[in-house]
Amino acid sequence: MRKNKREKLLFLLESYGEAHSTIRNLIIQEEHSQAVSLMALCQEGIDKIEQDCLRELDRIKKDEKKDGKDDLENLSELCMHYQKALFLSSECISGDEFDNLKDKEIEEHSLEESKREKIRQESDKKRKQREAFGFLDEAERISQSLEEIIRNIPLHSQILFLPYKASMWDSMESVYFAAMKDPSCEALVMPITYFERKKDLSFGEAINERDKFPSSIPLVEESFPFEEERPDVIYIHNPYDDWNYVSSVHPRYYSENLKKYTENLVYIPYDTSMGIASFGNIEMSVFNHMDYMVVQNEEHKRSLPEVAQKKAIILGSPKYDQIIANKENPPAMPEYWKGIACGRELIYFNSAIGEMLEDTESFLQKMEYIFVLMKEHPRYCLLWRPHPLLESTFRTMRNNDLPRFITLKNKFIAEKIGIYDDAAEIERAVSLSSAYIGSAISSVVSLFAVAEKPIIILDNSLHDLKALEEDRGCTFLRKILFESGVLQHFNDSWKDQKRNEGQKDSVCESQGFIRYSPQDGDAAVVYEGRFLLLPHKEGDAIVVDKLKLIDWGLPEEEIKVLPADEYGEAYFHGGTWILCPRAGNNFMILEEGKGRRKICLSRVSTKPNAFSGSYRVGDCIFCGAENYPCSIRFSLKNYEMKEITNERIRKPQEINKEEKETIQETQIIFNFSPDELLTGFLPWRKFLYGLQETILYTLKDFLDNKPLSLPFDQEFSHSKVREIADNIGDTGEKVYHYFQDLVLS
Repeated sequence: MRKNKREKLLFLLESYGEAHSTIRNLIIQEEHSQAVSLMALCQEGIDKIEQDCLRELDRIKKDEKKDGKDDLENLSELCMHYQKALFLSSECISGDEFDNLKDKEIEEHSLEESKREKIRQESDKKRKQREAFGFLDEAERISQSLEEIIRNIPLHSQILFLPYKASMWDSMESVYFAAMKDPSCEALVMPITYFERKKDLSFGEAINERDKFPSSIPLVEESFPFEEERPDVIYIHNPYDDWNYVSSVHPRYYSENLKKYTENLVYIPYDTSMGIASFGNIEMSVFNHMDYMVVQNEEHKRSLPEVAQKKAIILGSPKYDQIIANKENPPAMPEYWKGIACGRELIYFNSAIGEMLEDTESFLQKMEYIFVLMKEHPRYCLLWRPHPLLESTFRTMRNNDLPRFITLKNKFIAEKIGIYDDAAEIERAVSLSSAYIGSAISSVVSLFAVAEKPIIILDNSLHDLKALEEDRGCTFLRKILFESGVLQHFNDSWKDQKRNEGQKDSVCESQGFIRYSPQDGDAAVVYEGRFLLLPHKEGDAIVVDKLKLIDWGLPEEEIKVLPADEYGEAYFHGGTWILCPRAGNNFMILEEGKGRRKICLSRVSTKPNAFSGSYRVGDCIFCGAENYPCSIRFSLKNYEMKEITNERIRKPQEINKEEKETIQETQIIFNFSPDELLTGFLPWRKFLYGLQETILYTLKDFLDNKPLSLPFDQEFSHSKVREIADNIGDTGEKVYHYFQDLVLS
């Protein structure tokens, strides 16, 4: 029996105790018509109790559960006796002669012969009243027996899953399977209608994907009256309601409306959170109406807005359960896929919405480049699985580019460049692929991390085949220096410098300069947490040296696990290097021969990048906030930090246009070969563990199996998995039992 149903029935029976006392008083006051009316109401109520309990008996029989059957059958008989007891009581006070009552009816209610004789000897008035009280006492005793039986009826729950896209069902599936193993739960799945928005954001055609769900899962019709049933738990995975510009579920399923019909509205994200793909402090409509949100771990919880944190329950992500299950029992490859793959390894290509919106032209050019690169590749076959809403997003937000995307898609499919996968289940593609290529801001990255497979994060700017052949390093290193801002350190030196036409942009592998010793005021770029790129003036040129952090006291074991994006820039002061946080949460102080120390920030940034960059002004370093709650001023004198919110800070003098052109045309000499910076698979805060594509090591290099000093390490990958979420592999069980216990307690 549902808990809320049992509470209502017990409340009803409790009210009967009060009703019986009222009836007794009305009889004493000879308000017989009111007493009879109240008895009739009690009879109607007991009939409802009987019907509810009979339905429960039918459910128990269907579940082949013996416990409780006998009690429920006795309950039906007791309800009949209760009805008759009140009927006889009402007859006693409604004017009929007591002598007209049959002895058999009296005997059925256990009145002793001596008591019956005594009643007959009394006056009619007293006789009727006493007999009415006797039957009323019997009704009250039966009511108490009914209450005891109902209290002992086993509780069961009704939970309702409301998925809208079949491809996102994996965020709920393992919870559903856990519920189906429990006979005390009625688990219902109802795929709901959604709309893709038109260009003017109005609703387009109604879509329901129930035919795409696994045939093994019974589905209830969308006409299911959850408004009347009031499920104990409703699970949803769409957080937007009407806040999404691309699509919208039917307004009936907006979280604000659903909350009216359940005590437990539970939001399970269909996205997984990890590194740069974490939620951050994004506000979502569901946060205002949900009762609970299932989150992966403490870090995921801290990344949410305060209103969501208060409702977050750390249980993991159900999406990972099938990934773990498939590691032991891999799915079979479809015959159609086999025909295209022809025995080659599958490389999963993910095209994410975020990167498309950020730079649509580069996104499409990169896609074209990958298709050319992968067509008829001898070793690898591309498995392209675009985001389920990618085409809809093109249509709504990048409509001018939609024809080009459709042309690319149709060409890919028609020419069988690779496997195009738009099936509902993503787990099959993840399990059958040997590596991931694509965006860091997609939750698919975490699925491959859990599967312990190589992750290659693409750079969409690297799509010019000719340029990739001609430039393997110098332009890349130049770009790093300019983007970091460390060249601004030389601003004053260039103010009077005249441009030298015909001067080379950069020179690599020069041996013309000895190693430079850092000087106070120097600024450097921290490259992948392993090196410092240190520029300094040599005549009219800039020479860049490479320093190893291991030579400055950073232990080798710590370097192995240091995220490549932990630090951004470094500043030399008083014989020490101060490394400033980029994605990390601390400043690192390095002094040659003396090891290292860390000065931690007072707050924790749960999403890279914490800071967009840093610069030095006098004896202070300023770190500009990106995902950290505020900017930071760091004192080089005493290593103290101050949070900067509304305070105005003095920035370095801006470089004017002429000075900027002078800097860009200045000769930059790299006193090392760019290939010396090649490392390989590294830990990152952005995407846990993987390879970041650069011009030094492109996707083509990976496909050509170009050697790396740090190739993919299966053991290290395995060690990182538990950082992603709690309860990996059995999250569905944990989620189901948490809320089932909550409902039945």
